[in-house]
Amino acid sequence: MTSLALATGIVVFVVAASALAAVQGVDTSSTRACVVAHWEPARGLPWALVAALPSLVYMLVVARAMRRRTPPITLGEGPYRQSVLDEPLRGDRPRSHLYVRGLCVVLALAAGIAASRRSSCPYAVPSSCNPKTARIAIMAVGTVEHGLVDDLAKHFRDCYGLPVTVAPALEAPRAAYDAEREQWRAEALLAAMPGCHDGDPLCDGSTLTIGVTSDDIYTTHESWRYAFTIRDSARHTAILSTSRMSSFGRSTANVRKMVAKTIALECCDLPPVSNPRSVRYDAIMGPDALEAIDESVW
Repeated sequence: MTSLALATGIVVFVVAASALAAVQGVDTSSTRACVVAHWEPARGLPWALVAALPSLVYMLVVARAMRRRTPPITLGEGPYRQSVLDEPLRGDRPRSHLYVRGLCVVLALAAGIAASRRSSCPYAVPSSCNPKTARIAIMAVGTVEHGLVDDLAKHFRDCYGLPVTVAPALEAPRAAYDAEREQWRAEALLAAMPGCHDGDPLCDGSTLTIGVTSDDIYTTHESWRYAFTIRDSARHTAILSTSRMSSFGRSTANVRKMVAKTIALECCDLPPVSNPRSVRYDAIMGPDALEAIDESVW
């Protein structure tokens, strides 16, 4: 009878665990790039009940069997009274049954912990994005840190699902260099980049071209000491400099935020905002403002 109770408990356990796993589904987001793990305890609580099922069913079946057993026959009187059929199921429960039920508990709790740990990608282009260009090309202009352009293209392609490619590198024209300021004129670099004008290979206007340079740039349209980026919406081009994006050397995270802003404004046609945590923040005047931005907030 105890073997039947154990088998019943295991069957109920397997059915319940399979049903719960099917309802909760498989966390396929863990295979994506740029995933962030977080905990959802509510998903793990049902597994605690599943863990208790084998023992509950086991005890219920055994208890029912004990109630249906024939009462023991007693012989003799007084101190010599003795049961011929003793109490029975208690001694018939092998220790191996306890081990099997314990194993079910461990498996269920492990599944509950796994179900509670969820993964998701925090980066996504908002549904309000109204693409003005079908593609995005990132290109090195002048001096660029090794591997940066490839890393940026991979990040926005894998994490955002955007059609981002790497365009051939462009040598910065010497005429764009201002020896007096020891900086490069951003407008001159923009003019040298392929864009939507006659004779350029990307003149169909379907590609947003983002130039990335580690050279220090400034804009002639403002009195700023330097510029992070300037954009030419008419030609679907932008140039950004990583030179001063961090007070502590190169910050790839800050570069990504500025690229995200360029994509949001120039590709998605989204307006600037006054939220200092958004990549579309309209008052980025230094590295401190960049540090405060959350790339997942568009």
